[in-house]
Amino acid sequence: MTLQYSLWDKFRELDELNKVQLNNLAKFLTHLFVEKGLALSVLKVISFAELDKQTMKLVRQIMLGILLHDDVEACTHAFERISLAPKLQNLREGLRLFISYFLAKYAEAQKLPEKSVKRLKERTELVEKILYGRSSLL
Repeated sequence: MTLQYSLWDKFRELDELNKVQLNNLAKFLTHLFVEKGLALSVLKVISFAELDKQTMKLVRQIMLGILLHDDVEACTHAFERISLAPKLQNLREGLRLFISYFLAKYAEAQKLPEKSVKRLKERTELVEKILYGRSSLL
């Protein structure tokens, strides 16, 4: 719980972080999400409707890190952890829109390797089913 509050404080101070600090925070969070140390619900304080530049970079790096992870089960588990809670509906919607809109455009613009683009598309479809399928059951 203390870590969650510390991260929420850090999210409010993203403008003060330099590029290396932002990258390290994204890698740290990605590791925690993939290794089941922390749930994606910690991102619920982020307003996906009003993303500033630093928050956009952070979320993009986290989502790419999760979706391009070698272990598909770890990737899906990160999203399954937030798929059933009714209180996390806004987070699920925000993540779905972010992944489908911003990550697709980023992959095109950055010209990621063919293997990464293919994996990203497959995982995006999988995560979409997890987030949309379960939320429609509620």
